[in-house]
Amino acid sequence: MAIFERAPIGNLFGKTPFKPLHKHILQVKECADQLKPLIEAFISGDYEKIEELAKKISHLEHLADKTKTDIRLHFPKSWFMPVDRGDILSFLKKQDTIADKTEDTARLIQIRKTRVPEEIVANLREFVDSVIASVDALEKSYSEMDRLMETGFSDRERKIMLDLIKEVDHHEWKADELQLKMTRKLFEIEDKLDPMTIFFLMRIINEMDAVADYAEDSGDQLRTMIAK
Repeated sequence: MAIFERAPIGNLFGKTPFKPLHKHILQVKECADQLKPLIEAFISGDYEKIEELAKKISHLEHLADKTKTDIRLHFPKSWFMPVDRGDILSFLKKQDTIADKTEDTARLIQIRKTRVPEEIVANLREFVDSVIASVDALEKSYSEMDRLMETGFSDRERKIMLDLIKEVDHHEWKADELQLKMTRKLFEIEDKLDPMTIFFLMRIINEMDAVADYAEDSGDQLRTMIAK
């Protein structure tokens, strides 16, 4: 059972509009966190565990999607905040896509029994850690938003948030580097693998990399909100 099931979104807005979005990103993070056990099950060929985790990820993605819809429905029409309403909704859409891409990764792993070559196992483990770290860093960045508002966008608090967002960028960059390394290794050993296996492995890696990409995009949107 997810830790953030169904609380009335309208009751969350209160003095600040940012609490509902923090609830959403915590749900997105909970979804992305499942990538670690999913990849371990993938490496070991534990297809029963893969099925279990794919269902869990789908459920968590659905909860995040419901929260996104509730936020949109209850979002104040009148807006008297230093952050643009359109920027907030754009941020919401981008961070929700993190959960979507996590689910897409799980579906790809679920639909075919694809063997993971030993040559990429170490990089794959490092890769999934970087992907999850990018989402963790995004949540930590966003958790500072209320404090930033309370201080009237003080220079000190703004710098703290911008430094945290740089962590998102770093982990996304590391994920990209590992994606490239694994792709090169797959082509180095392509004579040992059938073309469909190579295709599926590259699709899975690309979908996981998209999780980090959307974490970075969300961080960029957060950076825009702070700058304005």
